[in-house]
Amino acid sequence: MELLDKAFLSEENRKQIFTNEIKETMEEYMKFRHFIRHAYGFQLEWERMEELILGLNDFWEIIKGSIYNFIENN
Repeated sequence: MELLDKAFLSEENRKQIFTNEIKETMEEYMKFRHFIRHAYGFQLEWERMEELILGLNDFWEIIKGSIYNFIENN
């Protein structure tokens, strides 16, 4: 199991770091990354990228908050 996958699980000796909501959003960013890597030669469509790009700073703040919360409570 990947380290990132473990961050979404709660185990006996360790609490979950990230929520399932974060996981769903992160999967969208990973799909976007995959698309860019494999379809870069094609014209990019702003409409498909806009929500992810404009939401990146807010999403990063959510991730940092989850990490700080995990550190403070463990």
